[in-house]
Amino acid sequence: MRGLVVTVILLVVGVSLIALALGGVSEDEGGEKETEPGGDVMILKADGRTLPVEWEDNASVKALSKLAEGTLEIHAERYGGFEQVGDIGSAIPSSDRTLTSSPGDVFLYSGDKIVVFFGSNTYSYTKLGSIVGLGQDELRGILDKDGVVFTLTAVPGE
Repeated sequence: MRGLVVTVILLVVGVSLIALALGGVSEDEGGEKETEPGGDVMILKADGRTLPVEWEDNASVKALSKLAEGTLEIHAERYGGFEQVGDIGSAIPSSDRTLTSSPGDVFLYSGDKIVVFFGSNTYSYTKLGSIVGLGQDELRGILDKDGVVFTLTAVPGE
């Protein structure tokens, strides 16, 4: 009988671990689910076009996601022939360090500006995420113009 109880317990633990692994979530000590890095935290659009982003798992992204509850509209301007820069309306936590951007990178600059790259630059930023699935030419076509309007919308439950 004791062998059967041990077998059932091991089976339940094994199934629980598999479910957690397949679900892409983990449980913290309080029992609450946490999104794994790269999850859908926010939806980024440029002039109404959805740009798929893999978001970083950091305090800046969490704070930006709070600002994007509902929708956050950001009026950006082309700068330097390689990026769009827009004020997010308030300062959020940052952990700036010298980074070299690649096309598609989404960075925080000076704690209160979002930068979306269609070229490359090296400066002091906090990485927020990267646009995935679009090449440099496609990004340039979307971003290399005056007055891009970005919208950020938080994904409910994230």
